[in-house]
Amino acid sequence: MVSGQQKQALVFDCQGEKLVGILTRPRDPSDSITTALIALPAGGPQYRVGLARQLLQQASYLCERNIAVLRFDYRGIGDSEGVFQGFRSVEPDLRAAIDELKLQLPELKNVILWGGCNAASAIMILAQGLPEVNGIVVTNPFLGEHNLGQQAKLLHFYSRIKQKSFWRKLLSGKYDLGSYLKGIIRSFKGQSGTKTKQSENISPSNPTVNKPVKIIDEMFDGMTKYSGHCLFLLSDRSIQSNEFRALLKSSKPWRKLFKRPKTTIVNVQNTDQNFSSLHSQQQLRQLTYDWIASSGFL
Repeated sequence: MVSGQQKQALVFDCQGEKLVGILTRPRDPSDSITTALIALPAGGPQYRVGLARQLLQQASYLCERNIAVLRFDYRGIGDSEGVFQGFRSVEPDLRAAIDELKLQLPELKNVILWGGCNAASAIMILAQGLPEVNGIVVTNPFLGEHNLGQQAKLLHFYSRIKQKSFWRKLLSGKYDLGSYLKGIIRSFKGQSGTKTKQSENISPSNPTVNKPVKIIDEMFDGMTKYSGHCLFLLSDRSIQSNEFRALLKSSKPWRKLFKRPKTTIVNVQNTDQNFSSLHSQQQLRQLTYDWIASSGFL
């Protein structure tokens, strides 16, 4: 364990506009820091106190284990200048953040990108073009709107009815049972009526995909070209993670891609999309650190 840490405010350039970030690092300058994690913001411009607090706690936890953490805002988010162009357009922002890390940590050898939801999608698309990045941690990635949504909803229904909290809310009248049953029926109908379309739409080589499915193709292409270590953390109570599981189940190319030796998938039990409970946040931090250590980054 490293005793003490410091939080350093940073302002650095990205194509003529200023990005703002905070670098959490061990306080003792004699501690050699060779591994750093960059935490990507998710969801675009929004009120981010809850998630930001989790990232702060994660930064402190990893810093105690001699891993520096940079939290920063893309252009157009938070205190950073510019206009947010969407999560698929943040490669220049990531390059600027990596360059700043290298400047602040001269002995840096390992750069790990960490993100959830559409930040996870950005990592899957863009990591392959960032040669300094040799590790990625992805939580509950966003795949866009497409036909896999019905299958994901069914998986979500199945997982919920196994939980005591679901039945407590149902019996206490907090759920509209009629609407809930109608939703299940619609999902069954959608699943039976779109099976062929699913197989067609999720093909990485399909030239006729629409814009949302194009996100999947970009993610597939990015992961195919990326050769570093990967950790995928999938919540069991997240519709997006169920959607991702449905993708792996339905697509042979995706299953093959995720059987590579450097790729690890962990299904995290009793957790939602944002790891909102205290226990799930502790799990998230521990799983991240254990993977960093076991991957040879320390």
